Amino acid sequence: MGLMFLLPEGLHGVHLRHELVTAIGDERVRAALTQGWLAQYSAAVLVERRRAAEFPTRAATGLLHAGPGAALTGESVLALAGFASASTAQVEVLVPDEREVRRRPGLVVHSTPFSEIDVDVHDGLRTMTPDFALAEVLCRDRGRVGFACLDEALARCRADRRAGLRASVLARIMARPDTLGRARARFLVDLATGLAESPAESWARLLVVDAGWPPPQPQFVVRGFAGRPLYQLDMAWPEARVAIDCSAATPASAATTTAHVAHAHAATPQAAAARATIAEAAVTAAVTRAAAAQAAAVQTAATARPATASSAAATQVAAVITQTDATTSTTVADATTNAAATTAAAAEAATTTTAAAASAATAATAPAAATAAEAAAAVEALTAAGAPAAATAAAAEAEAEAADEAQAAARAEYLHRRGWTVFHLTAADFRDPTRFLTHLGAALTQGGVAA
Repeated sequence: MGLMFLLPEGLHGVHLRHELVTAIGDERVRAALTQGWLAQYSAAVLVERRRAAEFPTRAATGLLHAGPGAALTGESVLALAGFASASTAQVEVLVPDEREVRRRPGLVVHSTPFSEIDVDVHDGLRTMTPDFALAEVLCRDRGRVGFACLDEALARCRADRRAGLRASVLARIMARPDTLGRARARFLVDLATGLAESPAESWARLLVVDAGWPPPQPQFVVRGFAGRPLYQLDMAWPEARVAIDCSAATPASAATTTAHVAHAHAATPQAAAARATIAEAAVTAAVTRAAAAQAAAVQTAATARPATASSAAATQVAAVITQTDATTSTTVADATTNAAATTAAAAEAATTTTAAAASAATAATAPAAATAAEAAAAVEALTAAGAPAAATAAAAEAEAEAADEAQAAARAEYLHRRGWTVFHLTAADFRDPTRFLTHLGAALTQGGVAA
């Protein structure tokens, strides 16, 4: 890219071309464009290429492109504030008049009159106020994104201020000149509690209510016989002893899991296989490490002998490896080939151990105490054998996951004995909720809950 240019700060790395020309000169601006330090967003707006992917930079680009008086709105305001559900895929800009703004990829321009009283400045960027942005998202989105953002906004407020935020958002909704989506938005404002601990919990609440069921009680605490709190459920219908757990509702789980009723006391073949894999990985790594150490010792001895003895030493190295672990090494002709085979065997052991860690994470229905104990044994075996750091770290991660599984299994067993039915909602269920809603409806009906 040539020599580095010292550019003015601009607005998050975004510059109006005429201002930049005034600051550093037209010749240097052209050179920066030619050498790739600057990218041309439009005829009037230039962007520092190294910052072009950052959301504040993209937001500033949209604002300067839209012209004076523009402000960020909708999800862009909430994304800047760190809302988990707000998307940064597009930049939403609001202009106060009917000006024509040239279309650009990733930029959405809305047009409606607004007062400067409704404008905030966040890190140098003009934004509409949060209640204004929430009203926009609730009316336009009409789905789970706006509802989750409202739930998160309420959660950020102190309990004694939630009613004020709710009233402010409702007032913004009613003041919108466009009535489209108003009724739905008011319904969502009434449904939000601010008690959801993740976007998935907000989505699940909306999903079951849209299906016709009464709203579940959020963050329901299960107490023991003495009244001591034992477990907290994401949401529940306590009269029917039906609950929903949203901890698995992540993109990573969507490809392999669907909604199911939790009966954690039932063992599965997959769980047994996972435990066996962990133990096998520990043994394999230990054997391979021992082979490597013995081979190194023989190779050192061979180096110290006269050249005529090198062939015999190499043969001894090959025999040691072959006898120690026939599955992870091959017979070698000389000491150099043997060293390469030993390295490959160690790498294979690390890979096997990593796979064991992944398998252990899926063994949710295995006997929890046994799984945790075997994972701990695997870590000890790998550490004692001097296994590679990656293999030991993978086994340690498997041990931590096994401990978490043990706690989850104990909770599931207790709830099952108390007559609870817990549905574990996943991301796949949000895409196709038919099966989940069918099973949930059957459980709620059996528990006496009317739709």
